[in-house]
Amino acid sequence: MTTLLNDADLPFDTELTVNVADSSYSKAYYLSPVRAFDNHVEVNRVAKNRKFFHLLSPPDPHPGHGGRIKHFGTAFDLKDTGTWGEPDEETEIPWETHSGRKLQVKLQRWNDLLMRGKIDAPMYEKPFDLVCCQVFDQQDKLVFKNILWLIVFGKRRCKISTAAAYETYRQR
Repeated sequence: MTTLLNDADLPFDTELTVNVADSSYSKAYYLSPVRAFDNHVEVNRVAKNRKFFHLLSPPDPHPGHGGRIKHFGTAFDLKDTGTWGEPDEETEIPWETHSGRKLQVKLQRWNDLLMRGKIDAPMYEKPFDLVCCQVFDQQDKLVFKNILWLIVFGKRRCKISTAAAYETYRQR
């Protein structure tokens, strides 16, 4: 991906670009290097068993008894709603299927989360936004058993609205 983003004949250096991918591309080894590209944003699905972290503001330079600098705040476990906290944004959008069924998509967004990285793919200084997508029918019942989780990653991620992130992923 970085080879493509470095191609001077393509507009990646001057225009906002968005790549949409499945959960294999929501890991540190893929995301860490693409953060170097100022105009590139990733909207990627996330596996439902992942754990992320809230930002620790400011990072603790002396965590108790010396040692390593703490960068990660409290856990955000996708399987445990008690760890989520209040979303930074909530929105609902209508969706009509090809067969004419009317549905409502509830979207929640948490900004500035972190994931654990690797030694050669550090992620503690690379925050992202996380979007929770749930689809309801007209009787307010969930249409899909599993929640769709999306990462919005990149320096210009705030330029991608929550609804646009969902629509972009849905149309991939």
